[in-house]
Amino acid sequence: MDIVKFPSQYASAFKEAICQISAQPDEIVELDLFDHAGTAVIGRRRFYGASSYDVNLAYCAQSQLNVLPLNTVQCAFAVPNGRAVNVTVGVGSIRKTTILTGGQRTCFSYEKLSESPDVLDISTDEWDEIAVIAEGGSIRAEVTVEKPTQMTVELATKTDAQGLLVFALKMSDLVTKLKTAGKSSLEPGEHMTVRISDGDGYVLAEQVYHIVDPSNDNVRICWWNALGQIDYFTMRRVQESWFDLQKEKILFSDGYKMTECRRERNMRVVSDFICSEHVEWLSEIASAPRVWMLEKGAWVRVEVVDQSVKLSDTGPVQMDLTFRYNEPEFLQHE
Repeated sequence: MDIVKFPSQYASAFKEAICQISAQPDEIVELDLFDHAGTAVIGRRRFYGASSYDVNLAYCAQSQLNVLPLNTVQCAFAVPNGRAVNVTVGVGSIRKTTILTGGQRTCFSYEKLSESPDVLDISTDEWDEIAVIAEGGSIRAEVTVEKPTQMTVELATKTDAQGLLVFALKMSDLVTKLKTAGKSSLEPGEHMTVRISDGDGYVLAEQVYHIVDPSNDNVRICWWNALGQIDYFTMRRVQESWFDLQKEKILFSDGYKMTECRRERNMRVVSDFICSEHVEWLSEIASAPRVWMLEKGAWVRVEVVDQSVKLSDTGPVQMDLTFRYNEPEFLQHE
């Protein structure tokens, strides 16, 4: 027997990921599926009577994915556990491993793992992520600013960089590093470029940021993006918020009594006026498996209530979304 077809590295766990086995028709084939660590058997399949068998490994990976935002205190490279899963199969004496991700397609080492536009707004009290796939050696993150003169400052490095990595961009730390290098502040309206490159100087990813004023009315959100990573965006206004109430009552001889009461908080937010490129990217939020909202310094899971997203208009449009807190609040009852 032999494995004649196997999923490529960093293929999607939400498309077919076929492992094809060839064997003699009278040969019993036992296939073991191992966990992310490659030590524990989490599934077993037995085949007999054919010369070829197809096994879809996607379901094995889906059950082990756990895509979450990172939370760091400084600019740094981090391994985002749960965003990519090692899938190992064993057939007889043959053992093969691939890596599947939570994205919609195969990811590659020469791309930024996000569909975000070339320029994003960010304030000096926010943070962002840039995910890449490294192929060994060293990796470096640096920022280039233009005012008062062009300046490039190193933000983080990592040696022996291998596999899926996330550069956590912490703006407060970036500002400190720029001050140390001689730039006193980042002013609204300025642009800066964050670049991730390998030891040979090859640029793996690049993102331009437009500095904007921070505001207490902002609503920072993030979501599980189309490439299996986390994207961030700031909605500018809370239009309205309300509670949906669900009450359970039973009629007794002395009247109704409430046996259960719970409420779900909803919030409607909008963006600034944005171009179609931003709208196309932000439309991911409505269908994302997980969405979070920053509240009192912590990420809180929310659900997007909207069933559709408007993509185009005669000019710039506003993204309008309604969030519902992911967990209802249970209140007191009789």
